[in-house]
Amino acid sequence: MTWSETTRRQRTLREVLAVIEQRRDGRLPWHEDWAEVFGDRQGLLHALRHRWRMQREAQLDPGLDDLALAQARRRLQEQNAGLIAVLARHQDRRTFDVA
Repeated sequence: MTWSETTRRQRTLREVLAVIEQRRDGRLPWHEDWAEVFGDRQGLLHALRHRWRMQREAQLDPGLDDLALAQARRRLQEQNAGLIAVLARHQDRRTFDVA
């Protein structure tokens, strides 16, 4: 993937996430222009799952004490409620819980 393709993918993913977090209804948004970036809805879901996994790994540091880890979990859930709803609607909910 070229630098411009990577930049476009990241920009488009931020656009998708903004729609998801604004709606927070669990529906996967789709626009035909996104097909050029993600291929299809399954490709978009894959990118969203990857994004969620990376956010959890980055923000839920196992080295945090119990209180700090609980606060980080709560903050992550609040900031990503729409994303969690979309992922839960499209697969087993346990996969997407912040734990």
